[in-house]
Amino acid sequence: MKKSILHVLLSLALAGIGFAQEAPKPDAKGNYLRPEGPVQSQGLSFGGALWRIHVKKLNVREQPSLKSKVITVVKKGEQIAAFYNRYGGSEGDGSNLKDPQGRTWLKIYLDPKKFGEGKSGYVRANSRYIRPVLPKGMADTAPVLADEPGDEESGGATGNNGGGNINININLGGGNPNGAQPKDPAPAGPPPVANAKPGPAAPVVGGIGVKFAPGWNNWTKNGTMYSTSPDQSSRIAIIKVTGIGQDGPWDDVQAKMAKHLAPHFPGLADLKEVNTEHDVFRDGVGLRVVTYTANLGGKTVDLVVDFAREENKDGKGLVLIARATPKGDAATAQTAKSVAESLKLKK
Repeated sequence: MKKSILHVLLSLALAGIGFAQEAPKPDAKGNYLRPEGPVQSQGLSFGGALWRIHVKKLNVREQPSLKSKVITVVKKGEQIAAFYNRYGGSEGDGSNLKDPQGRTWLKIYLDPKKFGEGKSGYVRANSRYIRPVLPKGMADTAPVLADEPGDEESGGATGNNGGGNINININLGGGNPNGAQPKDPAPAGPPPVANAKPGPAAPVVGGIGVKFAPGWNNWTKNGTMYSTSPDQSSRIAIIKVTGIGQDGPWDDVQAKMAKHLAPHFPGLADLKEVNTEHDVFRDGVGLRVVTYTANLGGKTVDLVVDFAREENKDGKGLVLIARATPKGDAATAQTAKSVAESLKLKK
């Protein structure tokens, strides 16, 4: 087979039982609503469930729209990996995106050697075009549907192939007969929010400077700084906010913390305050430190927010240093805490 966009990616993918234990079922129009499947990619920083191309050719688009630029084309029988991100999928709840016409789109992982680490594209998430890769003995019961006018050109859909299992037995492990794969290096991305750009390891926001953890991935967007752990399980955001509380911005910002954090922690839910510390000082900067538990992308996290006056002066906004780590992961929580404790006032 000629090397495709995902040749290297999919050569690394080994069939295995994943989170879903039954074949995904599309809706009446053939749309798959979620990216999960029973067979997961292996050894990929952002690779989720495996899907196979069900038509002769299928466009991979830059955005979830039939009007969007075509990045490349994948061919019948090739496998693609859904883009997996611990902070959620294409939608905030992890479901596939829908365009204005109600068509669903699967966000997929692009070959990092060709497109760069952490890059993604979109294909139509419909049983006309893609089917889940299934383990042996599991049947694909999705019906064969006629082409829908105005949708992607199918290029010749095929019928159900008894589950359409594809057994991958490619040894890229340097002699391991079982095909074990080397562990991926720490990724360079993706950014934790759309359209973010690489940022410095020692950022300054509103006069408040910190030093991000070594090996974490740093990003910036609209003046907000982000840092994510190599496995994408944890995130830090440094955000400038304003408040208009009667006693100054502190209480107002704390009361509206979920609103302030939501744009920077996609999928954030069930934010519950655990503890508040007043009059914490670092490098002469007075801080308030508030600890929460929350749900982030379906995972329980500990979320701590240290906040100070912008430039350490009254009359301005506040700077939030927010850090979310998996519940019970003491080592990562300590790493994130060390970032907050590195605070220095930059004049």
